[in-house]
Amino acid sequence: MGICWALGAMVGAAAYFILSAHGGDTVPGTVLASGGLLLGGIGLLLAGIVGIVPLHAGTAPADFGGRAVAWWFPVLALGVVTAALAYVSGIAATRLLGSRLASFAALAEVVAAIVFAWALLGETPHPIQILGGALILAGVVVVRLGEPEYIATPSGELNADITGITGPNG
Repeated sequence: MGICWALGAMVGAAAYFILSAHGGDTVPGTVLASGGLLLGGIGLLLAGIVGIVPLHAGTAPADFGGRAVAWWFPVLALGVVTAALAYVSGIAATRLLGSRLASFAALAEVVAAIVFAWALLGETPHPIQILGGALILAGVVVVRLGEPEYIATPSGELNADITGITGPNG
């Protein structure tokens, strides 16, 4: 079951970066983020209906930053900050960086999680985690070095400078 979830996550991440980079101006980032969140929500709801994921909720006041607030306030705050804002800014960044570099740079999240767990929780990383983090950072550098340079033409279009890239025949 874990392999299916991991495979689904990889396919979802690949689709996110491909759609984010190639959406152009025809699909606004908010529409792309909303569509992804809607599909994810439907998938989570279906998993709850089937019984794979336990779903339960209440309408009692919630403790939010030491204050009692209506149940919908933390839901709205989490939805806007951790989902909508993160998705829209991620899509904008992917369009600026390109899907290949952005997908590798997003792996830095894993490295940041290890560093924060070490600094904030005192969880010392294992050697395999340090090796993985180093490989991720090396991958980001290799991918960035392989990105073509773009040169503006007199008409204002951007063309890739592929002078340093050789084909299969050298």
